[in-house]
Amino acid sequence: MEREEFIALIKLGRIHLVMITLLFYTLGSTLAVIGGYGFDLGRFLFGLGIATAAILSMSYSNNYYDAEADQYNTPTPFSGGNIKLWQNKHLHRLLKPVALFFMSLSLIFTIIVITIYSFPLEFLLYVIAGNLLAWYYAAPPLKFAYRGFGEVIAIITAGLMLPGFGYFILAKTLDLLFLLFSLPLMLYILIFILNAEIPDVESDRKGKKKNLIIRTNPHYGLQIASLCGVIVVLYSLMLSFAHMLTVAIDFNIIALLSLLPCTVVIISIIPWFERRFGTLRLVMNNLTAVVLDVLFTNVYFLALVLFR
Repeated sequence: MEREEFIALIKLGRIHLVMITLLFYTLGSTLAVIGGYGFDLGRFLFGLGIATAAILSMSYSNNYYDAEADQYNTPTPFSGGNIKLWQNKHLHRLLKPVALFFMSLSLIFTIIVITIYSFPLEFLLYVIAGNLLAWYYAAPPLKFAYRGFGEVIAIITAGLMLPGFGYFILAKTLDLLFLLFSLPLMLYILIFILNAEIPDVESDRKGKKKNLIIRTNPHYGLQIASLCGVIVVLYSLMLSFAHMLTVAIDFNIIALLSLLPCTVVIISIIPWFERRFGTLRLVMNNLTAVVLDVLFTNVYFLALVLFR
């Protein structure tokens, strides 16, 4: 393999997106510690390795199976698109074995965790299910993203299973605390995926994908995203007022943080801003706002863990 191909292969892992996605894992882990479960560095690091390998497997497999559709894209920091990949058949062929390598690595780490820490067999099934759902997001025969189920799979894997895995690795269970906190995370993934689909709408249509943006239009997708943002704010306030949980989390702070993506996304559907700045710039702002909110929530949770 030539040096240029090796560098291109690393870039196709989209490390920045891997790091963003891992914020959902760390959020689940810190939530478990706040909920009273002890922190175990070994389990946390093994879990981080499992999650990272699974995300890289998803990234490479999606690049492999989406290459034809992605050739029409103009790449953005949050979406695919690489005409050189479609032209470089050797590099394209490498993606599938690399994806399978990382999937195998995540399963090997999982078996080690089960052996060392006496985790239940359900833990292995959890990891297998997450890997397979991510693999078949674009891979045949299921090809969820090409059959109109891409958003659903993204919500389940990134919004529910990944933070749930971070919680599970420390708590060895999924309880009411995680379930109540999972709704905002799933809605954030929906906001993210709807916005990420907008720059790719024409190439996805040419590539015969089916998603909400293609079936409707970008403005409708932004309206759905805005509604999700409002629901997260109201839901966080409800948890604060209802006193349903005895943990140290101040859900007023969570609601305050959630105002960032909520406000930014609502701005994107106001006609004046769309005419003034253009849809692409507003979409990039929306995606950045979601990432910042999840990052700030991680920082808040970490502060609770360190200074409680």
